[in-house]
Amino acid sequence: MESDRGNITGPIVYVQILYDLAGAVSSIDFKSADGSFGKLSNAKVFSPQTAPEDQVFPNGKAISIKMADIPEVLLGLLHNQSELASIADFRPFPRDPAGVPMVLRHTLSCEACGHQWTAQLAEEQWKFICPRCKSIVETVGPAIVWVGPQSASLKAVWRDLPRPGSRIADVGDLTIDAMEDGICVLDPLGNRVVIHVERNGISVHLFAGGGDTPTSSSYKVAQGIIAPIPASETP
Repeated sequence: MESDRGNITGPIVYVQILYDLAGAVSSIDFKSADGSFGKLSNAKVFSPQTAPEDQVFPNGKAISIKMADIPEVLLGLLHNQSELASIADFRPFPRDPAGVPMVLRHTLSCEACGHQWTAQLAEEQWKFICPRCKSIVETVGPAIVWVGPQSASLKAVWRDLPRPGSRIADVGDLTIDAMEDGICVLDPLGNRVVIHVERNGISVHLFAGGGDTPTSSSYKVAQGIIAPIPASETP
């Protein structure tokens, strides 16, 4: 959305949008009081009369946008939640295997053994395996807390964007999602089998209990040979 300075009223921010060689958004940063570009939480709020002039350059642009229009503008630039990492406020957060920032903290308590722990994930998860006694622990709504950017506009963008890939099928308690280069099979406890299609075969990775680091059960299948993938080569 290009700004029309004459039609803007109310507080506005100045945003720099950069693109990669493929034309996809690579970074979205907001101008702060010291002149640098970074998080929306540190952005300087301008009036239409004091905001910098819009600019267009070979790999991007810098424009003034009304603060109330931030969700609309960002939703017009991004396609799914993995692209939220291009926004400065989301960059510090770890990402799940699909590239989605992990902004939901789950607080768990096992009734069987009393163990308590937290898990920070990219989406709501309602069942976990207790890491101490292996009992199934269910999450209740108040135990899931948003720990992402505090901007209501950015939270609205996160809420309205779809996850990357698309749901292929539900098989019993399992869900199967399409990914850019393969599929992801997910069970209710957050365990995932991720299969990537590569140039000379496929790689298979197991993520346990909603974690973002593969277990030792990662394999590559190529030319009829199944071989473990060294930990240094796992995503």
